[in-house]
Amino acid sequence: MYFVIAGGGQVGFHLAKALLESSHEVMLLESDRRRAQVIEAELGSVVLNAPADEGRYQIEAGCQRADAVIAVTGEDPANLIICQLAKWKCNVPRVIARVNDPKNEIVFKALGIDETISSTRVIMNVIEQELPSGGFLPLMPLTGSHLELIEAEEDAPLLPNELVGDGRERDDRQTHKPEQNPAYDTHPAPSLQEVRGSYDGRSRR
Repeated sequence: MYFVIAGGGQVGFHLAKALLESSHEVMLLESDRRRAQVIEAELGSVVLNAPADEGRYQIEAGCQRADAVIAVTGEDPANLIICQLAKWKCNVPRVIARVNDPKNEIVFKALGIDETISSTRVIMNVIEQELPSGGFLPLMPLTGSHLELIEAEEDAPLLPNELVGDGRERDDRQTHKPEQNPAYDTHPAPSLQEVRGSYDGRSRR
């Protein structure tokens, strides 16, 4: 498979190295000349010294035949622009973005980014799973909301807003529900369908 990687920092470098070792074809875009030279010395002629957020350089890197474009710079806005250019100008079938601020994941999904990877969220999930409290174990966040799928022990204490499958509160335990408190919303949780948004504007480049 052919991958175009945007960003030659530690993440991009080691990702490119791992893909090459797995016999994949890689082109890495890095705007810093010295960093590009270091990568070329280590990995060979698989790096293009150019900004990845410009369409002409993505085309030069061969994004039109790429199986995926992976944006792993240290800036969320840059990663978003890179992925949008790849998707809408080069028709890349899959774009993957590194997201430094987990709050930006919803925005990326809404703007058509196929996959987002947040190291902050991954680390937080590991911490939460290592330190479960009250018999509840976090499993995964629900895309497009601030809700989370959890696993509960059978004898775990019931949360005030715990719902059963049909969206009704269970009445076999006593709970207290303060009035007019949005934290105790009893509406069913949203489905796991990804948030998809339309992108009508054209890139300025």
